[in-house]
Amino acid sequence: MTEVETGERGPADESASSEIVAVAVAGWQRQLVAIGGPNSLLWAGGSDEALRLDLTAAHPAGLARLLSSGTVRLSQLFREPAARERVLSQAQQLQQLADRLFDDYGLSCCYLASGTASWPWRGVDRTPHAPVLLRPCSLRSVAGDLQLTMSDRLEVNPVLTATLREFGVEVDEDAVLRAVSGDTDVIPRAAYGVLRQACAQVLDLHIEPHLTVGVYSDFKLPLVRDLPGQADTIGHAEIVAALAGEPEAIAAVSAVPPEYAERNPADEWLAVDLDSAQQDIVDAVLAGADLCVVGAAGTGKTHTIASLIAAMAGAGRRVLLVAQSRGSIEAVQAHLATEGLADVLLDLGSDCAPEQTLDELRQVLRSAEGVTEQVPVADLDVQALRGRVQQHWTLMHEPLTSWGVTLDEAQERLTRLSKRTPPPRSRVRLHGPQLTAIDLERRRELQEQLSTVVADGVWTTTGAVDAWYGARLVGASQADRAGDLVQRLAHDELPAQRRRWQELCTHLGLSVPSAVTAQEQLLELLRQVHQSLEIFTPQIFDAPLDDMVLATAARKDRSTGEHRIGAMERRRLERAARALLRPGPPPRDLHTALVRARTQRQDWREAAGAGARPATRAGVPELARHTEALREDLEWLGERLAETPDGGDLLQLDCDRLQERMTLLASQPERRVAATQSLQAVDRLRGFGLGPLLIDLASRRVEAREAAQELEFVWWASIVDHVVATEQTYDGSTGEQVRGVASAYVAADARHLSLSAARLRARIAVQRATAERELPEQVGALQRHAGSVGQLLPQATELLTALAPCWAMSPLAVPAHLPAGLWFDAVIIDDASSVRLADAIPALSRGSQAVVFGDPEGASPARFPLGETSPAADVLLDHAQQLFPLRTLGTHYRSLDERLFAFAGARVYGHQIGTFPAADQTGGVRLDVLSEARYEQGTSAAEVDQVVQVLREQLQTRPQESVAVISFDQGHAAQILARVRALAVEDAGLAALLPDPRFVMTADRAIGIERDAVIVAVGFGRDERGRVPARLGAVSEPGGERLVTVAMTRARRRIVVVSGLSGDDLDPSSLRSRGAMLLRDYLLYAASGGSGRRISRTAGVAPVGATPARRRRTASTGSVLDRPEPGEAVVEVSPAIADLARRLGAEGLTVHTGHGLGDPRIDLVVEDPRRRGDLLVAIESDGAVYGSLRYARDRERIRPAQLRARGWTYERVLTRDLFRDPAKEVARLIRVVQAASIRRNAMPALSPTQHHD
Repeated sequence: MTEVETGERGPADESASSEIVAVAVAGWQRQLVAIGGPNSLLWAGGSDEALRLDLTAAHPAGLARLLSSGTVRLSQLFREPAARERVLSQAQQLQQLADRLFDDYGLSCCYLASGTASWPWRGVDRTPHAPVLLRPCSLRSVAGDLQLTMSDRLEVNPVLTATLREFGVEVDEDAVLRAVSGDTDVIPRAAYGVLRQACAQVLDLHIEPHLTVGVYSDFKLPLVRDLPGQADTIGHAEIVAALAGEPEAIAAVSAVPPEYAERNPADEWLAVDLDSAQQDIVDAVLAGADLCVVGAAGTGKTHTIASLIAAMAGAGRRVLLVAQSRGSIEAVQAHLATEGLADVLLDLGSDCAPEQTLDELRQVLRSAEGVTEQVPVADLDVQALRGRVQQHWTLMHEPLTSWGVTLDEAQERLTRLSKRTPPPRSRVRLHGPQLTAIDLERRRELQEQLSTVVADGVWTTTGAVDAWYGARLVGASQADRAGDLVQRLAHDELPAQRRRWQELCTHLGLSVPSAVTAQEQLLELLRQVHQSLEIFTPQIFDAPLDDMVLATAARKDRSTGEHRIGAMERRRLERAARALLRPGPPPRDLHTALVRARTQRQDWREAAGAGARPATRAGVPELARHTEALREDLEWLGERLAETPDGGDLLQLDCDRLQERMTLLASQPERRVAATQSLQAVDRLRGFGLGPLLIDLASRRVEAREAAQELEFVWWASIVDHVVATEQTYDGSTGEQVRGVASAYVAADARHLSLSAARLRARIAVQRATAERELPEQVGALQRHAGSVGQLLPQATELLTALAPCWAMSPLAVPAHLPAGLWFDAVIIDDASSVRLADAIPALSRGSQAVVFGDPEGASPARFPLGETSPAADVLLDHAQQLFPLRTLGTHYRSLDERLFAFAGARVYGHQIGTFPAADQTGGVRLDVLSEARYEQGTSAAEVDQVVQVLREQLQTRPQESVAVISFDQGHAAQILARVRALAVEDAGLAALLPDPRFVMTADRAIGIERDAVIVAVGFGRDERGRVPARLGAVSEPGGERLVTVAMTRARRRIVVVSGLSGDDLDPSSLRSRGAMLLRDYLLYAASGGSGRRISRTAGVAPVGATPARRRRTASTGSVLDRPEPGEAVVEVSPAIADLARRLGAEGLTVHTGHGLGDPRIDLVVEDPRRRGDLLVAIESDGAVYGSLRYARDRERIRPAQLRARGWTYERVLTRDLFRDPAKEVARLIRVVQAASIRRNAMPALSPTQHHD
């Protein structure tokens, strides 16, 4: 892949891609034509009559009321009871269909149709039945009735006029509408006359004066004409070409965006708060990348889309937002509105009439007139504080260059090693090049080598001390020589030498020298004495040598010093000295000979005692020869023993110790062999500076496993010592200072976020003002235009997209609203798992960049509710994942209680989504099992009643919360809705609390919605004979597991599952689909309350029985847990946190470590000391969780804020403080807990807020 370059995208090579694209477009076109079956605006009637409500025979007064006021109740149109009941039932079905088309597909298809035109069509085997006049309308439930409301907008059926045009008939639509306005009759006969007159010369047009309310596929004609209309240009759309399989286009759209980095605040245009993964997506798109963004429900897709739209608008880019679900578009609108950017998005999928949309744009234009506002300057304080707060993270968690490990890892490993039995305790440390030469992999290699060497016996770990360890015996010859030598020395040479010296010293009255070097010194003295006795007689050593030396000294030497001697005395002493000379030639220098004799006498007396006379004895030369030979042997041997623990200086060794050592060496021939064999391996270890460690380990006779731990300990300790010695920040700040800087950063970043939104609003306002000022012709066109905004787009492109930088609609509605052309810089598609590839092509052909959001585990494309079309196998998200660079949203923000998502996080998303535990455990997951209920055709009166009871309880106790009821069966959902409506008629209080009637839905329609509380009405149970159904409706169909996933991931605060079956009732061996198996496991999870414990049931509802935990395997679904509660595994915590937990526990606090069901977990949580069992304080260190959050905003603000929003008092500790002064930290944390407890017990509970969806 190549790096993204910012700039305009060039067209794909037309000549190379045209055929590939043409084949793909043809396939997509076939799918688009099949949507919804025949166009009901041309082929109304037949099987579709059930979707029409005929008002032709309605009560005239009711019709008059409808035409005059625009609204009427069905009971006013049909007053006869039987007819009213029949019409009401039909109208409710029509309402549900219209609502589904609008909610799930963004299509407003409900119309009041006047007149039905038909004519003979040569060559066609059926007769057209086309509505003539269309007026948008709606049906809404009102106190047991339905209210029909029609719009003021009236139009001639566009499909009828387009078809007539093909027959050569050009209809004057304005003339038809003028005829309607001048006619006061319910039936606009004058308008029909105008139409008949236009066709009179060509067609035999017949118009029946019908008045019907029905669902008409007004989107169909522009949809099927769109791709053929772009045949000559669609190959230039790079995204479309890539999706068609054109190689060059594929290479272009797969270009890798730049790596994420925290931005300069001046370049950061944030509308809403983003974590680093979300900001990375915004930055990558701004850099020009196409992207596929995947994320589970609640990970902030909508949040990210809203921020991306705002950022693109601020950068002057134009965006087309496409989402099949209305809820998705409305959620984006809500996010933008919260930040004052509601008018950035132009919603063309709403019920607004074209003139209302134009009025909205004109209002924005008026607000832009005369704007001179300057864009505020960014607050750069946050950047400096971010740098400071990042220093501690860098110190603790940035891998150290030479070793690829972090300081936090080093500290934790040292602590864990110190807990071993026995613990490593070497004081050896590595420094400088020796330390930097050993990285993590090298250390592991050296550990393995050291273990092997020790296991092979490089030193002994039991028995006698290994005298040969460390000996350098290269090859067998040196080993043999050393072995022979120590044997000879120990048993022959050293004892013989001792005898010789004993005999000599006894004769001469000397002490036996203690070492070979002392022997050599004595031998030298004996040699010198022997030389003197060859000059003088033995009496020389009795003579006054001091005086004689002075007497024979030179004149200058005699004249100095305190002792002086006269000439006569000098001559006497000189004669006396000469008298002691032996016969023969006298010495050349008598004075020097006397000085030597005096020195020898002094040395002798030092060795033998005062008064001893130096002497000599025969045999000294022979002893000298023995000693010289001994020296040579010991020098050679000493060189080989130099690196042994006792060293190699044998000449200085006391003779007794030397004898002991040689005897020990001689007694360990096997150790000599081991030393020889291990020399190469030991040399390698020494080559890495481990010689001192080897000596230390050998001296302590450390075993192989412990030796590897000792090396690891020395390595980690050396790294810590290096950091302490070289990093000023290690000792430069306290925990209090680090927390203070973090607090200042959080405040500054919050200010920056607020200012950034204001800067963005100002920047967009300036852009609009510039467009208003510089595009007067386009301003005039907007002021004059009376059609749709799409018709105006080619004339006023720059102005319209400056006033509304983002246009939003359903993918199926794009051709109806937008002419073909490259109008947008980027196309954003949400919920892409439920969008067919073919349906997205019209939208993608109108933009130069694609950003596709979706949940790979979300619901697949559903069967279109009109016609019999089956959903296509090609899903947009599947193709986007293969083509575009991939980004993942990995943090779940929606659920205020992580138990709501924990099951899906574990079973569906493979533990890849991070969550936030809640302190408040009152919400979560509940299962109500109706074991006695009996089901028929996917519903049960007992389950319906229980659902309504749960709904009533929710509405009455928590009226401020939003709620939805989700079922897996359409009929069951209809029964629940009917029951709620019936109760609402009887109970005005309940009616006032009810949300929008569409709060009851099937799981396939719940995409894009989120509610505080969700009630899942499973709709499956035992039949009249008490048998468990073999199939579970849509859940057992292919993709049924996606419906289960959707249903269980919509809730923010709580979810109640109402079911006629428990998980124990469903036998895994009889389940043949992934959906059924997933539902079974979720029922088991819900039965535990999401916490591994069985929970209490409401009165009258049977409790769920527990079964032993076990595993089963089935061929169709893989491993299945009977009790699939996620997060039950024991979590290993750092030693620092474990010690802190122990200390806090000793102070009387109840603590839990590794708290949570997902990752990352909270290091340590503390219960409220005043309310046992209530979680209160979350404590996190600067260890693994802190280190996993690389970016300051995620780590310092977003995570603590999310935990606080879930009821926690959040506190951070530094591991450094826990090691240095744990008592001080414990005392501080106790004060934090006490203060938090006082606050909680003194104040009413507050509702936490969210700033991510």
